Amino acid sequence: MTRGVLTCVDHFSKIADVRPLRTKDSIEVSNALKDIFRKRGTPTIIISDNGREFVNQRFKDLAAEKRIEWGHSAPYIPTTTGLVERFNRTFIEKLKKTSEYGKKDWVDCIERALFGYLNAHHRALGCTPIEMYKKGLAKRYQEHRNRYQKSYTKEIGSSKEKEIKVGDRVLYHHPIKKENKLSADYDTSGIVLERRFGSVVIELNNGKKNYSKSEECQEILDFLRGRSVG
Repeated sequence: MTRGVLTCVDHFSKIADVRPLRTKDSIEVSNALKDIFRKRGTPTIIISDNGREFVNQRFKDLAAEKRIEWGHSAPYIPTTTGLVERFNRTFIEKLKKTSEYGKKDWVDCIERALFGYLNAHHRALGCTPIEMYKKGLAKRYQEHRNRYQKSYTKEIGSSKEKEIKVGDRVLYHHPIKKENKLSADYDTSGIVLERRFGSVVIELNNGKKNYSKSEECQEILDFLRGRSVG
């Protein structure tokens, strides 16, 4: 049996969510709230009333776990939660209509009534709540994309291979000689004697000189981060 509902409204977009509750104990309410978090994301600030379902250790722990700044409305001053109060009045009117004024089970009509609210023009917004919510998501996505792009560009820029120069000590291997996937990437090391249009002449440790493509070599400092090779 449903005894009530949990309603949550985002201050900026006016997006709302409603969850039916079998009881008003802290476990039932916190589970409903977590379900909303999974759908909409975790907010940074929550303002609730002073009901016992919110003022308890379980919700203190939830706020600490999710890093939420949790405030409570002033006692006997419902205007501090006026946004929710206005939504509740609007939602009840929509619920009356979708339930045909009590002819249908109101719990079964919650989703339809909420859909009507989310897609109705909101005078204060100048658009529907769902449109404003999507604009907010798009903005956050673009900000995230910009941050990622800056990070990616910086990472790529810092990871570019240094140009191999005459006199560099390099690691060398011949691709054909690699026996299997677990074989060492580089066979030996040597000194670059000459560069020729993307290729290099290397004097290997065994005294032999080898004419190789630049990609068959890698600067020893890049590969071993400063370690020496024999």
